[in-house]
Amino acid sequence: MKQLNHKRGTNILFFNEGLAGGDKVTPDTLWRLNTLRTLRKLFNETEKTIDYLKIDIEYWEWEALDQAIQDGSLSKVKQIGLEVHRHEIYSKTSSVDNYKLYFKIFSKLRDLGFYRWNSHLNPQSYTAISTYSGQKIMCCHEIIFINVNYLP
Repeated sequence: MKQLNHKRGTNILFFNEGLAGGDKVTPDTLWRLNTLRTLRKLFNETEKTIDYLKIDIEYWEWEALDQAIQDGSLSKVKQIGLEVHRHEIYSKTSSVDNYKLYFKIFSKLRDLGFYRWNSHLNPQSYTAISTYSGQKIMCCHEIIFINVNYLP
Protein backbone atom coordinates (compact mmCIF):
# COMPACT_ATOMS: atom_id res chain seq x y z
CA MET A 1 0.00 0.00 0.00
CA LYS A 2 1.23 3.40 -0.79
CA GLN A 3 -0.58 5.17 2.05
CA LEU A 4 0.89 6.14 5.38
CA ASN A 5 -0.97 5.68 8.64
CA HIS A 6 -3.65 8.37 8.88
CA LYS A 7 -6.97 9.34 10.41
CA ARG A 8 -9.82 8.80 7.90
CA GLY A 9 -12.66 10.07 10.06
CA THR A 10 -13.73 10.84 13.60
CA ASN A 11 -13.43 7.24 14.76
CA ILE A 12 -11.71 5.68 11.75
CA LEU A 13 -7.97 5.15 11.63
CA PHE A 14 -6.03 3.69 8.70
CA PHE A 15 -2.86 1.72 9.41
CA ASN A 16 -0.55 0.48 6.72
CA GLU A 17 -0.67 -3.07 8.05
CA GLY A 18 -2.18 -6.18 6.52
CA LEU A 19 -3.76 -9.31 7.96
CA ALA A 20 -2.36 -12.72 7.01
CA GLY A 21 -1.65 -16.15 8.44
CA GLY A 22 1.90 -15.27 9.44
CA ASP A 23 4.13 -12.31 10.18
CA LYS A 24 5.97 -11.41 6.99
CA VAL A 25 6.76 -8.82 4.36
CA THR A 26 5.63 -9.63 0.83
CA PRO A 27 8.67 -9.79 -1.47
CA ASP A 28 6.98 -8.18 -4.47
CA THR A 29 5.11 -5.27 -2.85
CA LEU A 30 6.95 -5.02 0.49
CA TRP A 31 3.63 -4.95 2.36
CA ARG A 32 3.86 -5.73 6.08
CA LEU A 33 1.50 -8.54 6.93
CA ASN A 34 0.77 -9.89 10.39
CA THR A 35 -1.48 -12.33 12.18
CA LEU A 36 -4.48 -10.98 14.07
CA ARG A 37 -2.66 -11.84 17.29
CA THR A 38 0.38 -9.76 16.28
CA LEU A 39 -1.78 -6.83 15.14
CA ARG A 40 -3.62 -6.84 18.46
CA LYS A 41 -0.27 -6.77 20.29
CA LEU A 42 1.11 -3.98 18.08
CA PHE A 43 -1.90 -1.80 18.84
CA ASN A 44 -2.13 -2.79 22.51
CA GLU A 45 -5.57 -4.33 21.95
CA THR A 46 -5.05 -7.85 23.28
CA GLU A 47 -7.51 -7.52 26.18
CA LYS A 48 -10.17 -5.50 24.36
CA THR A 49 -13.27 -7.01 22.83
CA ILE A 50 -13.76 -6.33 19.13
CA ASP A 51 -17.41 -5.61 18.33
CA TYR A 52 -17.11 -6.12 14.57
CA LEU A 53 -14.11 -7.49 12.70
CA LYS A 54 -14.30 -6.90 8.93
CA ILE A 55 -12.06 -9.07 6.77
CA ASP A 56 -11.77 -8.59 3.00
CA ILE A 57 -8.26 -9.60 2.00
CA GLU A 58 -8.54 -11.29 -1.40
CA TYR A 59 -8.07 -14.98 -0.53
CA TRP A 60 -5.64 -14.36 2.36
CA GLU A 61 -8.66 -14.76 4.67
CA TRP A 62 -8.31 -18.54 4.70
CA GLU A 63 -4.80 -18.60 6.14
CA ALA A 64 -5.50 -15.60 8.40
CA LEU A 65 -8.63 -17.21 9.87
CA ASP A 66 -6.94 -20.58 10.26
CA GLN A 67 -4.13 -18.96 12.26
CA ALA A 68 -6.51 -16.80 14.33
CA ILE A 69 -8.53 -19.90 15.21
CA GLN A 70 -5.38 -21.78 16.21
CA ASP A 71 -3.91 -19.01 18.38
CA GLY A 72 -7.17 -17.95 20.05
CA SER A 73 -7.26 -14.44 18.56
CA LEU A 74 -11.00 -14.63 17.90
CA SER A 75 -11.94 -15.29 21.52
CA LYS A 76 -12.77 -11.63 22.09
CA VAL A 77 -14.63 -10.97 18.84
CA LYS A 78 -18.41 -10.52 18.83
CA GLN A 79 -19.05 -10.47 15.07
CA ILE A 80 -17.09 -11.14 11.90
CA GLY A 81 -17.95 -9.56 8.55
CA LEU A 82 -16.11 -11.69 6.04
CA GLU A 83 -15.76 -11.55 2.30
CA VAL A 84 -14.61 -14.99 1.25
CA HIS A 85 -12.93 -15.65 -2.05
CA ARG A 86 -12.52 -18.87 -3.95
CA HIS A 87 -9.47 -19.74 -6.00
CA GLU A 88 -11.32 -18.47 -9.08
CA ILE A 89 -10.34 -14.94 -8.06
CA TYR A 90 -6.94 -15.82 -9.57
CA SER A 91 -8.50 -17.50 -12.63
CA LYS A 92 -7.74 -20.91 -11.12
CA THR A 93 -10.18 -23.68 -10.41
CA SER A 94 -10.94 -24.42 -6.77
CA SER A 95 -9.86 -27.97 -6.08
CA VAL A 96 -11.49 -30.49 -3.81
CA ASP A 97 -8.72 -29.71 -1.29
CA ASN A 98 -9.64 -26.00 -1.45
CA TYR A 99 -13.26 -26.83 -0.64
CA LYS A 100 -12.16 -29.10 2.21
CA LEU A 101 -10.11 -26.20 3.63
CA TYR A 102 -13.07 -23.81 3.39
CA PHE A 103 -15.32 -26.34 5.15
CA LYS A 104 -12.71 -27.01 7.85
CA ILE A 105 -12.39 -23.31 8.67
CA PHE A 106 -16.17 -22.75 8.71
CA SER A 107 -16.54 -25.78 11.00
CA LYS A 108 -13.87 -24.45 13.37
CA LEU A 109 -15.59 -21.05 13.47
CA ARG A 110 -18.82 -22.81 14.41
CA ASP A 111 -17.01 -24.73 17.16
CA LEU A 112 -15.87 -21.37 18.59
CA GLY A 113 -19.48 -20.13 18.67
CA PHE A 114 -19.59 -18.19 15.39
CA TYR A 115 -22.89 -18.81 13.62
CA ARG A 116 -23.75 -17.49 10.18
CA TRP A 117 -26.27 -14.70 10.55
CA ASN A 118 -26.42 -13.48 6.96
CA SER A 119 -24.74 -14.12 3.63
CA HIS A 120 -25.03 -13.16 0.00
CA LEU A 121 -23.09 -13.27 -3.23
CA ASN A 122 -21.06 -10.23 -4.07
CA PRO A 123 -22.56 -9.17 -7.41
CA GLN A 124 -19.45 -7.12 -8.25
CA SER A 125 -17.18 -10.14 -8.03
CA TYR A 126 -15.41 -12.10 -10.71
CA THR A 127 -17.40 -14.90 -12.31
CA ALA A 128 -16.17 -18.16 -13.77
CA ILE A 129 -17.58 -21.41 -15.12
CA SER A 130 -17.37 -24.29 -12.65
CA THR A 131 -15.37 -27.23 -13.96
CA TYR A 132 -17.54 -29.46 -11.76
CA SER A 133 -21.05 -28.34 -12.75
CA GLY A 134 -20.53 -26.22 -15.86
CA GLN A 135 -22.56 -23.48 -14.15
CA LYS A 136 -21.57 -19.85 -13.75
CA ILE A 137 -20.14 -19.21 -10.27
CA MET A 138 -19.07 -16.10 -8.42
CA CYS A 139 -15.81 -16.10 -6.54
CA CYS A 140 -16.80 -13.77 -3.70
CA HIS A 141 -19.39 -14.13 -0.95
CA GLU A 142 -20.18 -11.83 1.96
CA ILE A 143 -20.84 -13.67 5.22
CA ILE A 144 -21.62 -12.24 8.64
CA PHE A 145 -21.01 -14.40 11.70
CA ILE A 146 -22.29 -13.71 15.21
CA ASN A 147 -20.48 -15.13 18.23
CA VAL A 148 -23.27 -16.69 20.29
CA ASN A 149 -21.02 -16.63 23.36
CA TYR A 150 -21.81 -12.91 23.61
CA LEU A 151 -25.58 -13.28 23.40
CA PRO A 152 -27.49 -12.66 26.66
